[in-house]
Amino acid sequence: MNEILNLLGQRNVAYQLVHHPAVYTAEEADRYVTNYDFARAKNLFLHNSRGFFLVMINDDQRLDMHLLKHRLATTRLSFAKPQDLENQLGIQTGAVSPFNLINDHYHQVTLVISQ
Repeated sequence: MNEILNLLGQRNVAYQLVHHPAVYTAEEADRYVTNYDFARAKNLFLHNSRGFFLVMINDDQRLDMHLLKHRLATTRLSFAKPQDLENQLGIQTGAVSPFNLINDHYHQVTLVISQ
């Protein structure tokens, strides 16, 4: 994490850091994230026979797995197991973030950002 914060500082990127326990829903996050000025997202860790995907969507959106599967031109997607999250990104469920990709040393996780 310090590596990321140092890089942001070197590049003069404004950011707000929020410390909170792992959360599993946007509603849960509401208890910890108040009075901040930034966009919020849900980060979902998915997989299929072709690999792993970290999917970012707006916190008020629902993920349409069928549509995502077609847009990625891939096979059926499902939520990855907690052990997969630990093995691929070195984190526990409830703590998924695109910053965790720094732990993807073998570049096996594809980042997908919804519009």
